[in-house]
Amino acid sequence: MRYFAPPLTFLSLSILLANTAVHADFSPRPFPFIPRALGEVYFGDRTLGEADAMLPFYGNQDGIFYVDGLGKIGSDDGSLESIGAGYRGIHNNTFLWGVYTFGDFNRVDRGPRFSVVNPGLEFMTNLWDVHVNGYFPTSNKKFRAHS
Repeated sequence: MRYFAPPLTFLSLSILLANTAVHADFSPRPFPFIPRALGEVYFGDRTLGEADAMLPFYGNQDGIFYVDGLGKIGSDDGSLESIGAGYRGIHNNTFLWGVYTFGDFNRVDRGPRFSVVNPGLEFMTNLWDVHVNGYFPTSNKKFRAHS
């Protein structure tokens, strides 16, 4: 029995350490992934600038909670600012699903500003990308264009 003690001890420690490493990978933690930041500028008859950033602030490879911000501005004085938060989960590495809510602050071409709250659901696979959104105006102003 004395002969098998060191190999069994080494094997037990190896299994324990491997189990701890696997558990650490799957445990949710703060800031699990690198944030995403994108920016684009378009030139032509009109100029448009756009910036988007997403910060996953809690989760693991099976799901994340995130905040997302978007800004757009154009040479026609139109603009969009959007901020939101949501959750995205991965089910058995076959599909991604999510739920989110955003607040949008818009200004139409040289026109008034208005705000919208838009909750939504998403479902994505390698072949399909489906989003269902609701848009609920929170501004009480009405504007009618003159022709």
